[in-house]
Amino acid sequence: MSGFMNPDGSALVEMNTQTMARNGQVFSATTTRVLASGALTTGVSLFNPANSGKNILIYSIKMGLNNNLIAGHATLTATDPALGTAMNVYNMKAGGVTSAIASTLSYVNGAATQSGNVFDFFQAPTADFREMLTNFKVILLPAGFANGVALFPSIPAAGYWVVTFTYAEYS
Repeated sequence: MSGFMNPDGSALVEMNTQTMARNGQVFSATTTRVLASGALTTGVSLFNPANSGKNILIYSIKMGLNNNLIAGHATLTATDPALGTAMNVYNMKAGGVTSAIASTLSYVNGAATQSGNVFDFFQAPTADFREMLTNFKVILLPAGFANGVALFPSIPAAGYWVVTFTYAEYS
């Protein structure tokens, strides 16, 4: 990846992702608004299979619930949770190509068993959306390895919930 650098020598995420968006390499994957019928721990997964040929740079994970607190764990996993319902995946360049990992982005609106290694805890207050990757945090899922991110939100009562990943794909 090319672009400008931060003072500490690290890549400046904004410049790289703007260039990637112009090149059709930035995607948004969302559950859209899902209605949970009651309390449950659900699951959402973005998985990069070993044969995708792409590095996946996740730089935004947004989540929320309309009328209750949502909290849970984020994990890194080497096995695709294959949660059953395909997420809606969009190229952020109108008319751009399909995501190389579109078929492995999934969620379940039912009970899910947490898997993987916990790397973070998240919480979004009532009737709010929360960005999970703050302070320029990113997650890199390198090409050639089966790896992914899974979220396991605990929803305390009936209500609408949503999770959206924004990520870039590059060789």
